[in-house]
Amino acid sequence: MKRIGLVLVVIGFILFCFTEGRGEEWKMYAMTVEGSWFYDVTGTTRPSKDVVQVRVKVVYTDVGKMSFAKELEEKFMTVSFALVVGEIHCVDRKVRVLSRFIYSTNGDVLNSFNNENATWSFFSPDSKTDGLSKSVCK
Repeated sequence: MKRIGLVLVVIGFILFCFTEGRGEEWKMYAMTVEGSWFYDVTGTTRPSKDVVQVRVKVVYTDVGKMSFAKELEEKFMTVSFALVVGEIHCVDRKVRVLSRFIYSTNGDVLNSFNNENATWSFFSPDSKTDGLSKSVCK
């Protein structure tokens, strides 16, 4: 009986070790009164030597939800989070957003866009994007 228990523990340990790290692994890189910003450590790629493509998740606070509702429409009071795919040019210190999906608390897509030809723009020092670049442009 002890042997079966030991085998089960070993199997559980192996499954835990080999499945952790698969899929999304979100790491926080910024927090404001409007929400928390995370990037997917496992989903970061390099389309070219100086460019990093990264998936970002923004989880909104009540203040962030109010901000959406004031600027856009009342339906944004139900906003929960956004998923963004962007690229950072590590040398030129530029960023562009390729896609964004904003989800409600019940999982509906409230707003979205895709733009593979998005233009590059400079990001400010000490901005959320600057913090992200310090993590992914290593």
